[in-house]
Amino acid sequence: MIYNDSQIRKIKFGSKAETLAQINNLSLSCTIPPFTFFSRKDWRIQSASLLEKISKSFQPYLVAVRSSAACEDGIGLSNAGAFESILNINPDNTKELREAIEKVFASYPEKDEADQVLVQQMVTGIAVSGVILTRFVDDGSPYYVLNYDDETGRTDSITGGTGVHKTVMVYRKYKEEYFDSPRVRKMLALAQEIEEICGWVPLDIEFAIDHDGSVYLLHVRRISTVGGWHPDTEHRVSRVIPQVERFIEHLSARRKGLFGASSIFGNMPDWNPAELIGPIPSPLAASLFRKLISSNAWSVARAQMGYHKIPRTELMVLIGGRAYIDVRASFNSFLPKGIPEEIGEKLINAWLARLSANPSLHDKVEFEVAHTVLDFTFDTVFAERYGDVLTPEETCIFKACLQEFTNNVLDMSAAGNLPMALFRIDSLAENQSNGVLAIKTESPVALAAFIADLLEDCIQYGTIPFTIIARHGFIAETLLRSAIQRGAITRERVAEFKSSFNTIMGELAHDTQAVCEGRLDEAVFHERYGHLRPGTFDIMSPCYRDRPDLFDNCNIADRADHQDPFTLTDEEEQAINTLLQEAGLDSIDAKGLFAYAQVAICGREYGKFVFSRNLSAALEAIASWGEFYTLGREDLSYLTIDDIINSCYTSTRDEMTSVLMQKVDQARIGQSFAKLLKLSYLIRGVRDIHVVPIHRSDPNFITQKKIERPCKFLDATTLNSGSLKDYIICIDNADPGFDWIFSKSIAGLITKYGGANSHMAIRCAELQLPAAIGCGEDLFERLRNCRKIVLNCESRVIRPLGYYEG
Repeated sequence: MIYNDSQIRKIKFGSKAETLAQINNLSLSCTIPPFTFFSRKDWRIQSASLLEKISKSFQPYLVAVRSSAACEDGIGLSNAGAFESILNINPDNTKELREAIEKVFASYPEKDEADQVLVQQMVTGIAVSGVILTRFVDDGSPYYVLNYDDETGRTDSITGGTGVHKTVMVYRKYKEEYFDSPRVRKMLALAQEIEEICGWVPLDIEFAIDHDGSVYLLHVRRISTVGGWHPDTEHRVSRVIPQVERFIEHLSARRKGLFGASSIFGNMPDWNPAELIGPIPSPLAASLFRKLISSNAWSVARAQMGYHKIPRTELMVLIGGRAYIDVRASFNSFLPKGIPEEIGEKLINAWLARLSANPSLHDKVEFEVAHTVLDFTFDTVFAERYGDVLTPEETCIFKACLQEFTNNVLDMSAAGNLPMALFRIDSLAENQSNGVLAIKTESPVALAAFIADLLEDCIQYGTIPFTIIARHGFIAETLLRSAIQRGAITRERVAEFKSSFNTIMGELAHDTQAVCEGRLDEAVFHERYGHLRPGTFDIMSPCYRDRPDLFDNCNIADRADHQDPFTLTDEEEQAINTLLQEAGLDSIDAKGLFAYAQVAICGREYGKFVFSRNLSAALEAIASWGEFYTLGREDLSYLTIDDIINSCYTSTRDEMTSVLMQKVDQARIGQSFAKLLKLSYLIRGVRDIHVVPIHRSDPNFITQKKIERPCKFLDATTLNSGSLKDYIICIDNADPGFDWIFSKSIAGLITKYGGANSHMAIRCAELQLPAAIGCGEDLFERLRNCRKIVLNCESRVIRPLGYYEG
């Protein structure tokens, strides 16, 4: 549907003040606070009389002096929030009122005599304030976007970009039974009433609700981006919504061989596809992730460790083009081998219920939801979370299964699965050093076979053992955290432990500095690290050897100096040994536990470093293969790995080129559809397709430091980023390919995605760099558009300071 000013409506849009005045003449169920407005010309000629009028009209109430510029709400242009609005002005204080009005006028870019200022009575006793968009502003998707604050009691916390934001997107054809919030119902009722008045023009509505439940309309403006929307957007979304609903219902149904009555889908639990391939991955990235990890390797690896063996199950599903983890499948793979069926069923349903009730735990399921190892707090934590789920006898059986599993995984002998996994990773690294990654042919048929071989080796000697090592990393972290909770060691001492050893990425930092100082040849550096890229699965992301800015402004000596080996004190050793004995973990002692943790944490980084070399070589080979069919990297990103590997079965180049381009064009359309469909981090059922809360993530804070610095946003394709020294860097995901930033003397790090045990969390702990890993979409988008950030890791607070105009 195309929207324009010729549609029939009950009002004619003008300035903010003029539009509000017209609406005020109509009968409404909501209240518009008393207001007046005047132009710059009026102010220049009769400011004294205007001040007197305002004083008489609004006493004894405070007023808000709001912008209403001629350039603020025009067709095709919105400067919403760009100009001053000043709250809580005493209208009887002539000096204060004059200064506020003149400050608002002064904030306009042009000195247009028609510019206006709106003076409005303040609403008192505010319970909720916010903004409602009747279409998604970027693309016109048919959603009500409710962005509100129900904590600060201010009317400008949303428009001013400060305060605590909550966001809910509601599909316009929603069903009433999907709502359980009276507040949300009131917001939607207000939006629909104003839509009827305004002729269904896409609107931006500012509102407030007081503690008595009364609704106040503060202003209405048109959404200015309408001209850039596709006219078929609403139809596209309405066509795909029923398909997604059916898909969710089918995926959530009972599955043979899996415990759990239904499922939940999240883009951050377990393998974190949002972090690794993005929330809307390209077909190539998604298919590579599936082939290397989520199709089978993930569950094979866990069964080899001693977890419950499940039937072949796809871990990652694409819902409307967005990547999600099947949490039921994931949780099943965390049960210990030998768990009785009745206990497994109860546990999986309980874990799913806890995550459903606490969606903010979506990126912390291994620590806050599932019990994947017998740690030192099991008895108290399990009782608190799931005390009535199992009988006492069943709890003992579950604990015994976990105890047997934990003793086995802590085995550091040559027969243990962690040493064996590291051995297989070493085998892959040795094979890589023998030149097997070099492209030795330009034949597309041979290239396709070469790519297939690279990926098969990557699965058998890379991602399967890496999955094992990564799980050991989580187990080590869980045991260390529980030792802290039991008081056997302090959080600061564990941080000291983590910073005492270098991961492979620590070596990268030192070697980067060595190149900058002329102590290491660039060619030697690229031979070892050149395969790394910020988007490990992204063919569009330049690898290190293709980054011209890699060695600019390097300075890491102050943070990456070698640390002395960590040694437990006698008291710590005795306390941890006591905990191990209490838990029945007799396969290791305190010193062995910390040695195990170091091997697991370092091995996790090393394993990904090695397997990503095969993956990077495959991506470069795909680029070479694409040249034969005149396909660039962007085109190739829209193909799947099977499209490429299976291409060798067609003999005619022209025919294959035509077939491939058709696939590319079709996939481009599919990607554009995926962006129109708005989905949340967590899908708990069909209801979450219609009502989409943007869950506020609790970031994973690293260190206890507090800093205040300017910020800079980088993405996977950023080149020539300029100096990053003393900046807080904001990146979407916690990928190892971003490790080059640690050579730039950055002050801190914030990521949108990433869990408590993600690569960047480990790296920042190693460097003792203040960081907030996985702060979520809503907070991250506000942070990336501000000038400065206060990052207080000790108090677990992130606060944006000052926003850029526009």
